Amino acid sequence: MRPATEFCSSLEKFGENCSERLKLALEVANEVHFKEKRKTPPYEPYISHCIAVASILRVAFLVDGVTKLKSRNSDRNEFETLRKVARESLFDVGVVKIKLADRKHNMMTMEGMKPEVQFKKAKETLTVYAPLAESFGMWQVKNELEDLSFKYFDPERFENIRSRVDKDPRLKSDFVEGLEKEIEVNLKKYGLDIKIEHQVAGYWEVSEKQKKRGIRGGSLSKSIGEIPDVLSIRVLVDEDKVVDCYKAMGVVRMLFAKGLLVNRHEDLLQESAVNGYSALKDVYIFGEGSVEICFTSKEREKFNNWGITIYSAEETRENKDMFSRKLVFTPKEELVFLETTATGIDVAYKLNPLLGLKAVAIKIDGKVCSLDTVVPNASVVEVLKDESKRTPSSEWVDFCNLETRRIIEKQLMVSERDEMVEAGREVLVNEVLIERGLLELTDLDETVVNKLLADFGCWHGESDLYYKVALGMNLENIKKKLDSLGVGVGVYTSVQITGENAIGVENDVAAILAKYKADGRYVTERVFVDDKFLIRILLRVDYKGKKKIEEELKKKYGECVVV
Repeated sequence: MRPATEFCSSLEKFGENCSERLKLALEVANEVHFKEKRKTPPYEPYISHCIAVASILRVAFLVDGVTKLKSRNSDRNEFETLRKVARESLFDVGVVKIKLADRKHNMMTMEGMKPEVQFKKAKETLTVYAPLAESFGMWQVKNELEDLSFKYFDPERFENIRSRVDKDPRLKSDFVEGLEKEIEVNLKKYGLDIKIEHQVAGYWEVSEKQKKRGIRGGSLSKSIGEIPDVLSIRVLVDEDKVVDCYKAMGVVRMLFAKGLLVNRHEDLLQESAVNGYSALKDVYIFGEGSVEICFTSKEREKFNNWGITIYSAEETRENKDMFSRKLVFTPKEELVFLETTATGIDVAYKLNPLLGLKAVAIKIDGKVCSLDTVVPNASVVEVLKDESKRTPSSEWVDFCNLETRRIIEKQLMVSERDEMVEAGREVLVNEVLIERGLLELTDLDETVVNKLLADFGCWHGESDLYYKVALGMNLENIKKKLDSLGVGVGVYTSVQITGENAIGVENDVAAILAKYKADGRYVTERVFVDDKFLIRILLRVDYKGKKKIEEELKKKYGECVVV
């Protein structure tokens, strides 16, 4: 499942197909490093490391660039080294490829090093080199660096995650091969010429996603099975037939219709991600767990995996902006790799989309600047925010990069929808619910609410119904449905009381309701930060009792609503 990385470390073997000039360089390097040995067993000649790095890259003429990323002071940490290098120039793709290969080989040969050295290098790799690879779309390199580092950074968690992922039923060969075969057979029935591959998520990637699900309240014990790209099936077509991706997606949707999660669809084929990733994505639920199925072309898949490394040296020289990255820092020494045109708002959203929507300005090396300022390479950037902000500015899309623009547009859509949902809720309450003695739809029995929502195709909860009401849904249809569910005019009464919180409030209210033989059906109680309380009760009581309850509660609490 996980392809091993092979590299050449033999001087003679590596030099077989080299040019005369490169062979001369190899001879000189061998002469210079002749007496040097590596510090880790089996203590090979140091030249073997240099050859292994060049072998991984197969771009020998870039080797000169790596020295720029070597610290001239052994006491200087990697953060300081990178900042110094960033001040001198942008991160050129050629130099980056060399440095990533250098780091990868070092991490592959860390077994003999002291634990403190292993941890230090692993942390550097996770915080600097993996994000650097990601910024250039080099996902395969990123995942390899992360997994190589994970076992030294947190050995116990690494073993736990590795054991659970390797035993995951989705990765059993019978399931993978069977799923691939079923998809292939059905697509070929429709005359589609496709190739099917699969990818397995890295251990570090799975660990980080599991942590995020735990933070959101999910069960850590179950969450790995809910991460769809632990197994990602890749359906590949020829580039000149990229439209077949949509046809293939349609066939697969018919094939596994019951397991499709419609709300997890993503189309990055018509407009690729900012790093160039391009594919259609669907998520399906199988007995073994959730699985991601992607559709793209063979050529795009190369880019999806290897990013800009697939381009020639000539192509990278012709478009420096596309093939270079700048590096900025936060006051907490966080590193952010960005496109050369990135502005302050790009920095804010790269750090955290929630921070982005609250941003009002930035500080560049201590100087306050507007969000549309292009941040200089190697600068220290601090995002200034307004905690009261809830929505981004639509003007930001005029001076941000593609990735940031997409996030902002989604936030604006959510904000607009939220406003419509609230407007629809108010209409429903005022025009339909109050006459039925209700202040909130959710106070009704859950089975009643679910039947109402299902009949009107509101699969994502009551917010869907409110949204449809805001768009002009016929309220008479809702009234008729409520009547048929036993929620007619005069059936229920709602009481809502607010006031200063005090001991015994619930008992006092309950005593008044019992006095007039009110039958309580649903109670909502809340205490706010300012020590105010809210009690809302759905009940059944006759008209005379309703009026008496209203009279006594208003006399005692003042802020009281009875409908």
